[in-house]
Amino acid sequence: MKQNHTLFIAIFLIATLIGLSACTRYSDGPNLSLRSTKSKLARTWQMKEAVKNGVEITEQYKGGFFVFTEDGDFTTIDLKRQVKLPPFTQDTLLPVLANGQWGLLDANRMEILYTYTFVDPYNTSVSYNQEVYEEWDILRLTPSELWIRNDSLRFKLIEK
Repeated sequence: MKQNHTLFIAIFLIATLIGLSACTRYSDGPNLSLRSTKSKLARTWQMKEAVKNGVEITEQYKGGFFVFTEDGDFTTIDLKRQVKLPPFTQDTLLPVLANGQWGLLDANRMEILYTYTFVDPYNTSVSYNQEVYEEWDILRLTPSELWIRNDSLRFKLIEK
């Protein structure tokens, strides 16, 4: 009888482990986490790698970071944001600060609504605001790594 009980426990544990490994929350892991997505996201993340349409563009985001708070605030500094200056035919790279809100759409997807402000480099008495809405797929989320992807961009971020 004791041998059957031990066999049952062993089979149960193996089945549980197989079940947990099949239920990966994020496509790139981790397989199991005891902390909520929101609490793991709530920190400062620094850019490690950026890829746009399959082309590595990390240099464009070097020094940039994202800050997510548990109460839904979002801040980012983008040191080389491509902006269109009036008459909106000229693309220029400028440092911008953005503030806004973020939230989870589900366990694998988040939304960010933010406004970034930049000063016209040709007339410093003029500044512009642009509102941005983005949805991101969360590919990997650990206490030290965040991998996210939207339509054309993929970011790998590390805890700052």
